[in-house]
Order: sequence, then structure tokens, then C-alpha cells
Amino acid sequence: MKPRKPPSYRLHKASGQAVVTIDGRDHYLGRYDTPASHEAYGRKIAAWKAGTLTTPRASNGPALTIAGMVAAYYEAIDGSGKYTKEGKPTSERYCLALALRPLVRLFATAPAATFGPLDLLTVRKELCKPMPPPKEGEKKRKGRVYTGPLARSTVNANVKRIRRVFRWAAAMQLVPVTTWQALEAVEGLRRGESADVREPAGVQPVSPRAVAITLRQVRDKVAAMIRLQWLSGMRPEEVTQMRTGDIDRSGPVWVYRPRTHKMEHQGRTRAILLGPRCQRILAPFLSLDPAAWLFSGRQLPGKPARHLSEGRYRGTIRRACIAAGIPPWAPNQLRHSAATRARSHADLDTASVLLGHAGPDTTLVYAEADMRRAAAFAQAHG
Repeated sequence: MKPRKPPSYRLHKASGQAVVTIDGRDHYLGRYDTPASHEAYGRKIAAWKAGTLTTPRASNGPALTIAGMVAAYYEAIDGSGKYTKEGKPTSERYCLALALRPLVRLFATAPAATFGPLDLLTVRKELCKPMPPPKEGEKKRKGRVYTGPLARSTVNANVKRIRRVFRWAAAMQLVPVTTWQALEAVEGLRRGESADVREPAGVQPVSPRAVAITLRQVRDKVAAMIRLQWLSGMRPEEVTQMRTGDIDRSGPVWVYRPRTHKMEHQGRTRAILLGPRCQRILAPFLSLDPAAWLFSGRQLPGKPARHLSEGRYRGTIRRACIAAGIPPWAPNQLRHSAATRARSHADLDTASVLLGHAGPDTTLVYAEADMRRAAAFAQAHG
């Protein structure tokens, strides 16, 4: 009988570790393409051939390494379906991988139980470094940005993701609770604290003039999506995935309930109100098929129909701005514009309902102050 071929040594892209899959179970070997990982691979294959391979669970105490803890965390979220929507990984899964790579690179073999605040500060220093550009001959990875330092908010968010992994490990009794609690003592970077990061400018509303100029450069489908966002304040991903069956047209104001949305993991519902102007925009795109996409994307042979992707929608607007000779703007700025108008013509609570926020505090981030109203008040009473 022909002997079985040994399972292959592979790269686990999400964690940067080497992995071998034996009998349907992944065995993580440490940092990819290192002598230690190749030795671990050799030991696993030798045990597999001898029939003595066991797969013990990670245990508490100094024996559990950082690499082992990260591997156990990925195994847990893979089995739970966390950070996935409709069977596809969310952007948070990609961000988590970026946050954990320097942790594994610097402390792969260190005991997870002894990882402390100073170690986390070392990792944070590494997180502040911009992504290196691709090497010569290496294909540029989709979605990666290589220019300039990272935003301070991004670095702080990545540190929180690392602490989240340790919190999970403490809950699973893989590390002492005191290990996670000590890491909570590391505060986020404050404004001006580090010269290695940049201060994000924040998303600003887009001007009506810029929107009008852009509308003359795009086709009817994208123009309708822009107008809907401008009027309703919905998110870019909500307008791209609209279907006829998701819109309740029984009343004078239609109600659109997206099949998936940003806050659904918190058990919240999302209802977007569509008035007469939105209804007139939508009318040419409505279909007899309730499952049909209103704004369909590129149809590939033999593949199911897809809606226009958020990335393609954003790219179309950017190219239209460049062609018109105006500064490019992003679809999410339309949401800020709608929030500002709602605050100007109604109140903060109305803007909160329009945007689907849990409370008015979040809306304050989106809705810019209406300086005209403030100036009028100052002129009359100041």
C-alpha cells in the first residue's frame, strides 16, 4: 500500500504562524519560516507517523506561550462564527490580525501568564510603525495602505484588541486574571504623546456644491445612491445592499430595514425612513422580485447576482471627483451632511433616530454645529 503523504507545512496568514493540519485539526508551530517552527513541524510529523500524536488543550500556567494563546483564540472564534456576517469575515477580523502580528512576532515563545504592561508598551511601539511597502516582485495586498504613519485612534484600537484576547484567555482560565487586569493599566495614547502617529482629521460633511458637481459625472445608478444617502443619512453599506423586499411601502413614509447592518451583533434593529423624495428616486429601480438587488454589481458568468460593492461605489465617486477637478470625498461624508441638516431643521433626538444611533451622544460626533444659527443667536442676544 502506498504510504500516506505527510501533511504540509503552511502559513496561517491571520496570525503569521506556521500551521499543519492533521486529521482535520490545526497544530500551530510558532512563527512561520523559523528554525523552531520547522523543528516543531518535524516533531509533529514524526509523532503522526508513529501514531503517538496527541492534541492536548492549552492549559493554565507558564507553559502556555503567546503563540499558543493566539492560536487557541483563533480556534475559538473560528468555531463560534464570531466576526463573520453571512459566512464571510468582517473587517474586524482583518484588523485583529494586524493587531496580533507584532505581538506574535516579538513574544511568540514568551509565557502568556507573564506578559505585562511593559511588554504591551513594547508591542504598542511596534504598532505605531507604518506598514512596510511590498518588496520587489511581491504582490500588493488588497486593502493595505503603505503611506504615512498610522492614526493614533488606530493604534489605540489595536491595543484594545490585544487586551481583548487576554481577557478571553483569562475567562477560559488559560492565563491568570491578574495578567489581563495588569494590561488594563496601559492607557491609550493621548494627543501629542507620540510623534510616530498622526492625528486623524475626522470625517467632515460634504458640501452641496461638491455633491452637485459629482452627480454630473456619474451614471444614474450611482447618482441615485448618492441622492439617497444625502436625504436619508444611511450608511454606504446600507444603500449598496438595498432590495425591493426589504422596503415596507405600505405607508406614506417607506421603511427600509437592511438585511444586515453595523450594529446587528448588539441585537439592535435598523429602520431607515424614506420620504417622498427618496421614493421618487427609488421608483425606477424597484423590481417585482423581492430578492433582486436595486443596485446590482458586475455579473460574473455562472455566479449569483451581487449588489454593487461598497469599495466600487466609493471608487466611482473618487474617480468622478478627480475627473471634475474637485477634492475627492467619501460616501460616509453624506451621512454627516444628513445629520447636520437634521440637527439644523429639527433637533438632536430627530437626528439620532435618522442615523439609527442608540443615543444622542453618538450623533454629536456626526452632526456638525450649525454656525449660521449660532451666529444669528449671537447677533440677537450676544
